[in-house]
Amino acid sequence: MNHLFVPYEIAKQLKDKGFNEVCLSLITPNGSLETTDLEEWEKLKGTIDVPLYQQVVDWFNKRGCVIRPDEDANGYEIRLKSWKYGEYNHHPTIEKAFEKAFELI
Repeated sequence: MNHLFVPYEIAKQLKDKGFNEVCLSLITPNGSLETTDLEEWEKLKGTIDVPLYQQVVDWFNKRGCVIRPDEDANGYEIRLKSWKYGEYNHHPTIEKAFEKAFELI
């Protein structure tokens, strides 16, 4: 089931960018990935939330970066709601699409 959650590096970037949504998993200060009881989530200090990939896609969507599968190529594209950042970009993996989206927000 770990494949449903973003890697540590992305989770860390999300935290740095202000991601603060309830997640089913977190990384503890000793570096282990653990699931959490939602009632205990806000009480846990010193952890990094590890969201599902879909949570990250939704989070970027709320900030104007729409990440979706690219039907014309094997990969993902980013379309920006406002187009103020330029044309959409194609990326071979969803992680690469996230990297670009971090640059744009």
